[in-house]
Amino acid sequence: MKVKNRLKVLLVEKEIRQKELAEYVGVSQATIAMIANKKALPSLENALKIAKYLGVRVEDIWSLEEDDEEQKKNGDKG
Repeated sequence: MKVKNRLKVLLVEKEIRQKELAEYVGVSQATIAMIANKKALPSLENALKIAKYLGVRVEDIWSLEEDDEEQKKNGDKG
């Protein structure tokens, strides 16, 4: 399974700068950039802070999505 990440999209939609979010969460802007660009995942605590600041649920930012391999396996079971 892969983690779907909508942080970058939500930052644009809500017109929030990475630096502004970083200050609220207590991390560097570079850390937020890495998370937004799918190079890193936040800790649970930071994921909760990010979601709170954006006014959304954690699941609205990150969710699990099956990759092609998983879909084939699950499709064969049905």
